[in-house]
Amino acid sequence: MAPAPATNRAVQRALALLSAVSVDGAGRGLSDLARDTDLPASTAPRILHTLQNGGFVRRDAAGRFHAGGELLVLAAEAMRNLPVYRVAEPRLPALVDELDETANLGVIDERDHVLYLAQVPSRHPVRHVSWRGRTIPATGSAIGAALRGEEGATGYTVRRDAI
Repeated sequence: MAPAPATNRAVQRALALLSAVSVDGAGRGLSDLARDTDLPASTAPRILHTLQNGGFVRRDAAGRFHAGGELLVLAAEAMRNLPVYRVAEPRLPALVDELDETANLGVIDERDHVLYLAQVPSRHPVRHVSWRGRTIPATGSAIGAALRGEEGATGYTVRRDAI
């Protein structure tokens, strides 16, 4: 049996807090963040203060924490530098025009979830919008089936190794 990879507890805690801060656009309170990340009430503020000093989280006047500018810059740069994003994202509006349907750009991540990278909504009055940044299980979803190339799936797909 192979040994478990080494991890750094402080980094794991900071990443857990960044994830928890990022899930709610209205911001999250300190006690909610500590509880949701299973961190002691004395540890969470120290890590959040460090993240705040680095610009990765910000605290509003009500004391709620939000994703900070540095975190948003990192996310935007990482996404812009994905080859699939650079190739596909500019073509989504033409796809919407051609098919008269919403066009989504997604990838399957290491947890077997689809991560929506971009979306151009159709002009239909009823449609899904604002899926960018969301994840859903690949299993049982149309986009997951299309990305996996499952028989009977509809949708345009490009394999990662083809780019």
